[in-house]
Amino acid sequence: ARMPADVKNETKKWTLEKENELRIECKGKITLQMRSGACEIFGSELVLGKKYTFENSKFAIFTWIGCELSVTGKCESAYPSDDTPMVTYINTHAALQKMRQDAKAKGNKATGPVVMIAGPKDSGKSTLARILLSYAVRCSWKPTYVDLDAGQNEITIPGCVAACPIDQPIGIDSTWKNRGPLAYFYGHTSPSQNQEIYKRLCQKLAESVEKRCHRNASARHSGVIINTCGWI
Repeated sequence: ARMPADVKNETKKWTLEKENELRIECKGKITLQMRSGACEIFGSELVLGKKYTFENSKFAIFTWIGCELSVTGKCESAYPSDDTPMVTYINTHAALQKMRQDAKAKGNKATGPVVMIAGPKDSGKSTLARILLSYAVRCSWKPTYVDLDAGQNEITIPGCVAACPIDQPIGIDSTWKNRGPLAYFYGHTSPSQNQEIYKRLCQKLAESVEKRCHRNASARHSGVIINTCGWI
């Protein structure tokens, strides 16, 4: 059945207090607009007044200082919350920032942080990776992103392990277009289906990333963020 036009085009306004987030889940198409204040999605800042379109998405809009938002369209779920991990995430970023600065101060041979994010399936690993990458880029670093999740690889198609340099904030839509990725085709969605091949490809990818960091001082100081799969 078609959605009634009044429901489809309904606009709801939200006011978020500082260090709060608006959690949204939608199946159809919605339009989001920041009307005042400042906020971000996955660590990437929204532009005041710009309209962003989402479809079949689940995400959170976080604000450090407070903001006003409008959402047009039907959401399956939309609610504000002050129960957010963002303070922990920004503290993690601050620690990584210090490690990058120390590496740069020590000279060309010093290495920045190498961070591996581990946890069960659907625990927010890729979200944390995107946030840490975006924060690093906003501080003028150029980290390398490695995604070892063959089942839900963000850089390229499922069935691969991949890496790519990040030199600009990740888009609000979480796309990875035109980033020059390096990918190795594994052919399965879980490491359990062929553990030896999976380990061999991860090793090959690690060697390629290490060679790039050895040649490129900016990449070496900026470090590496590694996303893993939920397989145990």
